[in-house]
Amino acid sequence: MAGEWNGLQSLFLNDYPYVYDLSSIVNFVNASFKRYAELKATKEKEIIELIASEEFETGTHANQVRTLQRAEDTCWSSHFTSVSRLIEMFSATLEVLRKIINDGPTRYMCGEAKDAYREMTSFKFVFILVLLDKVLGISDIFCRALQTKSLDILNALNYVTSTKRFLQEFRDNG
Repeated sequence: MAGEWNGLQSLFLNDYPYVYDLSSIVNFVNASFKRYAELKATKEKEIIELIASEEFETGTHANQVRTLQRAEDTCWSSHFTSVSRLIEMFSATLEVLRKIINDGPTRYMCGEAKDAYREMTSFKFVFILVLLDKVLGISDIFCRALQTKSLDILNALNYVTSTKRFLQEFRDNG
């Protein structure tokens, strides 16, 4: 795919335009260092409050503040990480968008933030985000396995079979 809207990507975005919305929201919030730092600080504050109220466990490497992963940064990994990070950072992202709506430098920026906020708080967006998390979580193991250099055809077929089974179970049972 040489161009932005060519081939398979174009067909996919025509059928599933909400994926573009997800990507544009992440790009909007991560667009400047100031917003990136604000997002990180908001998440840190949230974690501190959860630890203080004993709703979060602490330990080695626990509660590290991560930020949103852009879709273009997922070249060799699954988009599962992007989706799960957005879920993890959901409330912090909404807080940053609210700050931009109220204190944005330009009316255009405030409007963009308001559109992103409205989109993120819609039932459709949240439903699709959770659905993507479930489906990509199932297929993530398969994606990672296919990227290993020592994978033989028998193991690859086993991964295909088990992934299909998990997806069918999810389809049948929710």
